[in-house]
Order: sequence, then C-alpha cells, then structure tokens
Amino acid sequence: MRKMHKLGLGLTVFAVFSVPLIFMLWQDAKRSIAQTVQLTKSKQFADGSLNATNRIHKTRSLTINDGVSAHGMVYSMLPAPNTPLVDVVEQLRKAADSGDAYASCRLATELMRCKILPDRLDSLNRFKDRLNDETLASEENSRQRKLYDRLSEKRHNDQKVCTGFVNSEQLEPWRYLFNAALAGHVPSMSQFATMPLISELNSARNLEVLAAYSQYASIFLVTAANAGDRSAVWSLAEAYAGDSLFLNGGFGFDRLIEPDPYMATVFSYASLRLPAEQSEINMQRRLLRKLEQKLSPQQCKVQN
Repeated sequence: MRKMHKLGLGLTVFAVFSVPLIFMLWQDAKRSIAQTVQLTKSKQFADGSLNATNRIHKTRSLTINDGVSAHGMVYSMLPAPNTPLVDVVEQLRKAADSGDAYASCRLATELMRCKILPDRLDSLNRFKDRLNDETLASEENSRQRKLYDRLSEKRHNDQKVCTGFVNSEQLEPWRYLFNAALAGHVPSMSQFATMPLISELNSARNLEVLAAYSQYASIFLVTAANAGDRSAVWSLAEAYAGDSLFLNGGFGFDRLIEPDPYMATVFSYASLRLPAEQSEINMQRRLLRKLEQKLSPQQCKVQN
C-alpha cells in the first residue's frame, strides 16, 4: 500500500495562517508526492479500457514534478442548469470525449445525480415522516421543516433532470469525473479526491476505481488545495486528523495519508481563511479544539 510521508515544514511557516500558506504547503508536499505517487501517461487500469483517459493524456501536459497543469483546455457552452439529461446527454458526451473537461465534469455530475435519485427520494420520504413526530420540539420542528423544504426543491430539480433518461449505454460517472480531473479541472480534482463515487465499487470495474483513486487522489487533492479549493483544504485537515474514510484507508482504499494532529491543525487554520457556511466554520472550530489538545506545548505556542 502506498503511504504518503508526513509533510514537514519549518516552524516559521506556521506563524501566519492564510491562503498563501496552501502554496507553501504544496511546495513541500510535491516533493513527497513525487516520491510516492508515480504517474505515467500510458498507464491503464485493470482491463486497460481507459480510452478517453488516454486521449486526454495525448493532448494535455500533465506535469507531475511541478504540479498538475493542463494546457489548451477545451471550453464549450454547457446546457443551462437543470436541463433534462435526455435532451443533452449526447451533446455532453461528444464534448467530453473530445477533451472538454467542463462537459466531462457536468456529465459525471448529472449521471450520478440520476443514479442516486431513487435513494434520495426514499430518504426524503423518511424525513417527511419524521416531521410528524410529536416528540420534536416546535423550534426543532421548524428548523427541520425548513431543511425539508430546501431538500424538496433540490429533489424536484433532480426529477426534472432525470425524467425520461435511461443509461442504456452504461456510461460511467466516475470515469468522466476522473477524465476531467486529469485534464486539469480543479473542481473535478477536488470532488474525485474527496467524494469518490463509492456506488461504483459495486460495479464490475471496482478494481479500476480503486486503482485510479489510489494512484491519483493525493496529487489531485494537494493541487486543488493549492488552487484555493476549500473542500480540498478541509479534506486534508480531516485526513490528517484521521477522520477521512477514503484517504485514511476505508472502503478498501489505500491509506494515502497518515494521521498527524499538527498537520491537521495547519490545514484546519488554512480552511478557516476560505469562505464557508457558518455551520461548516463551527465544525472546523470544533475539530481545531480537539486537535489542539493533542499538540505539544511547543506546537501550541507556535500555533498561537
């Protein structure tokens, strides 16, 4: 199993925590990643069927030693949000197969959106049943109803997108997301590294998903963090705290990051400098309080 070395930085780096810190962390991280993650342009996984991936490799410059960079990324006009997938799937597929990372990401998102819609609707119905529970306090019930209304609107939009669509060609969401990440699309890098399409693990290609994630997730994650992607920064904090099911070795994935309270604290502080919902900020602060209890007096002095 591949294991990332702990990313060591001098104490002076931690005097000020801000977005530029992410760049400094990356400068050190890339040296460890270059030693532990070997990427080759001709690599194919499992049954060697990553044809779209190979095409992207031939038309993109994926620079590992200096970070992931994409040159000549293809752009195209994407359909309006919540456009029925049945009307645009071929448009998105053709654009994605021609190397359009944005179309590839959009197609991956919509395919997965429709795949998990039945489960989401079941969950929403169970949530609705809970709202009739008389044991809920009125204030709590009010908050829950507001949440239910927001979720209902999202599921309504999901149904607009997915009605009439049948994935008869077995298009794979994870593969399109992976291809977009390889092409240098930062949101796709972050999503692939932080939220693997675990439903794909039940497919015949689960070994391919595992291989792709084990080999690429760490470099995608640090590259996205360096670009200022908040989800990536926060995921690094969680991984170093030992709270990541994927990066810490859950669901059959390789352990890519070893827990380290000090580094978890570093990335937690960095994430607080990026825009976030108040609920997320509160969660980050709770993690910070827990982490600071594990630091040595000297480390706490540096953090403060």
